[in-house]
Amino acid sequence: MAQKIIFTIFALITLILIQGCIETEKANKGEGGNSGDGENINNKINQEIPEQEPAHEPEQKISDYDADYYFILGYGEFENNNYNESIKFFTKAIELNPKHYEAHNLRGLIYGEKHDYTAAINDFTMAIELNENYYESYNNRGFILILKHDYEKALADFNKAIQLNENYTRAWLGRGAALEKLNRTEESMEAYQKVIELEGKFQ
Repeated sequence: MAQKIIFTIFALITLILIQGCIETEKANKGEGGNSGDGENINNKINQEIPEQEPAHEPEQKISDYDADYYFILGYGEFENNNYNESIKFFTKAIELNPKHYEAHNLRGLIYGEKHDYTAAINDFTMAIELNENYYESYNNRGFILILKHDYEKALADFNKAIQLNENYTRAWLGRGAALEKLNRTEESMEAYQKVIELEGKFQ
């Protein structure tokens, strides 16, 4: 009976995490243990943007600068839940710099929120191809795969995210949810226990 109660509690936590993926993504940017690698988004926003690049600068650098400008605009709309406008800006950033993996990742989150799971998976996959160590995209893709009932692939993504960052709480929670769906009860409980340990560690 006690085990059923525990499973019910963790199932509710998992559901809340999946539905609130965008909110936790915003809240955890820049936090110890759970921030993505690469340049921090807030640092990009706080950088002084020159009015124009020197004429001798290579064209690629000008393009990258423009991409970051649109990325910052997109992130602002993202934080304000203006998802359609955010998608437009992230798409423009990607057009100017196709290697902008952070733009792919955040656009993927928005597509997931809009239930366009195919587009979300495509963006997360592209972010991973551009930066194979970007564990947030493995995690985000894993939760979309759970929503698509593809639990084996979801588990593989969560395992990869944990391999890249063993203190990534959301990946452990996702791993527990995937294992639970696969009826691997003991392993699922171990993953949930790890979540409790990590939550206590970082509080």
